Amino acid sequence: ISDYSNLKETESNAFVYDGPNLNRYTVFYFTEGKLLFDPAEGDAEITKDDLEELMAYFREKMIEEVTKDDGYTVVDKPGEGVATVRWGLTAVDATNITCLLPLSLCREN
Repeated sequence: ISDYSNLKETESNAFVYDGPNLNRYTVFYFTEGKLLFDPAEGDAEITKDDLEELMAYFREKMIEEVTKDDGYTVVDKPGEGVATVRWGLTAVDATNITCLLPLSLCREN
């Protein structure tokens, strides 16, 4: 997201991107996540394997979320008419895992 003004926090502590053109998409492509911090500067208890597992878990859960109920489609590569979801972890603290925030996508009906 180049402009975070459309990223809103909900009452359930999820973040929703309510972009002006998001409602036209029914097909999504999820990139591999990026670590947006240096793990060496963080918690020594978190290993590279832990971070890779966490990244895979988040990607899996995001895909599950968009494919349930509303019937969105997820594809394995970007293309015409496909919304690309780029995402990353900005921080991890192994001593204080209290919850995992769900991802929601909004679409006007």
